[in-house]
Amino acid sequence: MDPHRLPRWFRRTIFVFLGLLIVLTPPALYIGRAGEPVKQLYGVTFSDKQARALGLEARETYLAILNDLKVKHLRLIAYWDELEPTPNTDNFSELDWELQEAANHNATVTLAIGRKLPRWPECFYPDWMKGKPLAEENQQLLTFLRKIITRYRDQNIIVRWQIENEPFVWWFGDCAKPDEQFLQTELDLLKSLSDKPVLITDSGELSTWRKAARFADLFGTTLYRATWNPYLHYGVYPLPPLSYRLKARLWWVEPKDAIIAELQAEPWPPGTPLIDTPVPEQFKSMSLSRFNEQVTFAKATNFGEAYFWGVEWWYWLKMKQNHPEFWQTAKALFAKSSD
Repeated sequence: MDPHRLPRWFRRTIFVFLGLLIVLTPPALYIGRAGEPVKQLYGVTFSDKQARALGLEARETYLAILNDLKVKHLRLIAYWDELEPTPNTDNFSELDWELQEAANHNATVTLAIGRKLPRWPECFYPDWMKGKPLAEENQQLLTFLRKIITRYRDQNIIVRWQIENEPFVWWFGDCAKPDEQFLQTELDLLKSLSDKPVLITDSGELSTWRKAARFADLFGTTLYRATWNPYLHYGVYPLPPLSYRLKARLWWVEPKDAIIAELQAEPWPPGTPLIDTPVPEQFKSMSLSRFNEQVTFAKATNFGEAYFWGVEWWYWLKMKQNHPEFWQTAKALFAKSSD
């Protein structure tokens, strides 16, 4: 049976049951695993934009990730505004360099492409596209995607594409509302040019995953627990690891085959840029103990891969703030996972 054709009343009943199960499950079972434990593969998302926003030299940061942390699995980002800064004038030099260094270090890459990509403000339009009609913007994006895909499709280190980032999370970021028909057009173009699998991601805490799972070859979730908002201030999502497993299976996704595309390992600042937030304030939402709790929580989901979100922040703490403990803890974790 196609899970996406289940009657709406039946799906709603399942979600009610899932909610009751989460509420009534004894806390001791929240971090329990289902079935055989999975050895979780660890990686990081690297954003040159985020490195520069923290006052770091992007290449130095990236090389430290490869040489010191010895990360072997990367999610890299093809920012449209960086790669096509003026109409029909491409600048692939930085992404070419990142991919070459990944190859030099025998790392694998998930390459995120599209308009909606990791880091704020979520959608990265070139300045020359701003104010253009949406139809023209979409056509320009398809032309650009074709360039990226044909340029990199034969690189063996790229093991998968990610098309857009959380494409159905329309309420967060400076983006237009999602267009399922255009997402399908992007996917059709990608599939016509490359046979590599495609990752689709969704919010782990604020979405049912129904649409993302339908579009995906591989499904990826975010996993954020400690957040801040102007109404409730700091808070921790009460969801247990069990909820991620059950929600995946609801859409016929085996947890071991799913990916935590963004495992929170940096602070959620209180309405200010991270670099402008005092370090003691940062530690309210991401202390070292919480970092370790995140690792334990992620393992308990039984998802097969987890990509840390915040590696640039670890390096900033180490190099600029005399706080090397996050970097060193992560280094030990990556060393252990490679055994």
